[in-house]
Amino acid sequence: MNKTFPNNFADFYTDVKEVIKRFPEQTTLHRKNINTFSVEGGSVRVRTQKSAPEFEQIPKDYFEKLYCKLADEKTITRNQMRESLKIFRTAAISTLISKLPYIGYSIKPIRFWVKN
Repeated sequence: MNKTFPNNFADFYTDVKEVIKRFPEQTTLHRKNINTFSVEGGSVRVRTQKSAPEFEQIPKDYFEKLYCKLADEKTITRNQMRESLKIFRTAAISTLISKLPYIGYSIKPIRFWVKN
C-alpha cells in the first residue's frame, strides 16, 4: 500500500481494495453501524444494515471521482461527495478511505484531506 497519495487512480483503487482485505468489517465513522466489504471480480462491494444479507456494488467511478477531487483540491467533505460529485454510499466510502495512510479526516463535519 502506498504511504503517499498515489499519482494515478489505479494505485488509489488498489489501495482501497487492500484496505478491504485488511479490514473486511468496519464500523462507520459515526460508530452507528457495521459495514462488511468484499472485492469480487475487481469490484468493491458492501453489505450494510439496509442491504443485508445482500452485498451491493459500489461503482468504481465513485472512487475515481473522489480520487480526482482529492488530487486536484486535496480536501473534500462528505456533503461534497453527495451533492457535487453525486456519489452515493458515502458512509461506506468514507469508512474505507479513512483507513488509507495518506488520508486524514475529521468527524464533525466529516471531511477528508491528503496528508502529504
